[in-house]
Parts: sequence; C-alpha cells; structure tokens
Amino acid sequence: DNVVEEAARISGLPGEFLKTYFLAISYKMGTEERKGLEVFEEKCMEHRLV
Repeated sequence: DNVVEEAARISGLPGEFLKTYFLAISYKMGTEERKGLEVFEEKCMEHRLV
C-alpha cells in the first residue's frame, strides 16, 4: 500500500487505479513475451533507436 500511496502522490493518479495496475503486472517470461521483446528490438533497430 505504501507503493500505491507514493505512486498516487507523485503521479496524481487515483490510488485504486494504481493498485489494480500494479496487481496486473506480470513478470513471466514465456514464449509470447520473448517474441514481443524480439519484435520490439526489431522495431527499435528499424527506427535507429539502438
């Protein structure tokens, strides 16, 4: 709850929104997530961001 309170204070976003947002974050790195990172890398290279 401290993280939510601090994020709400800094961002001005509602605490309930931030709580829902933080609970939805996933740290899983499966096949789909890896493919997404590969596409992201390709797009960054296309636009010369890396």
